[in-house]
Amino acid sequence: MNNNVADAACAIVQQALENTTYELVDLEFKKERSGWNIIVYADKPEGLTLDDCEAITHLVDPLLDASADVSGKHDHLIVSSPGLDRPLKTTRDFTRRLNEMLDVRLFTPYQKKRDIAGVLTAVDDEHIYLKLKGSDAAVAFPRADIALARLRIEFD
Repeated sequence: MNNNVADAACAIVQQALENTTYELVDLEFKKERSGWNIIVYADKPEGLTLDDCEAITHLVDPLLDASADVSGKHDHLIVSSPGLDRPLKTTRDFTRRLNEMLDVRLFTPYQKKRDIAGVLTAVDDEHIYLKLKGSDAAVAFPRADIALARLRIEFD
């Protein structure tokens, strides 16, 4: 049942945001102390504000309540920014981070290391290409081999 609710909610939110400046990044349906929560992670090119979260809530909440697949099956709707350190999953996520430093955890070690860092130089549906420290050329890493990829956040 949980996957059915999450899938239905995801389809509703995706359609609701389709003709807006907002993008659905992820959606979770999970049990917490306060009950069952639908957590919508959304973004827009210039970043999400509190007013944006409120606008998205007002947009999608009535649609979720009107759906037989979702209504009455959750206790709370939470809309949030995914944060700067969100995992990069889609080609679009990676494309937005071209020429930026990423921290990547691999399923299969590269030169005996599972955790690597490099500047993202290119991306396609099958690979990401990282210029590693001390390397002249970018190295291709199969996307299926990536356990986790995130933007490196550095504070000066």
